[in-house]
Amino acid sequence: MNATVITNENNVSLAKPSVMNEVLFFAKSTVIMGAIILLVASAWV
Repeated sequence: MNATVITNENNVSLAKPSVMNEVLFFAKSTVIMGAIILLVASAWV
């Protein structure tokens, strides 16, 4: 029982940073895409 509790706690602690990493990666990707779109738009103008 103790082993399962420890593994569950580890899974929970690992899940939180992974979600934060996904959110940060999504934010970075959107910012990069926005910058590329702005560069392309400025190039066309």
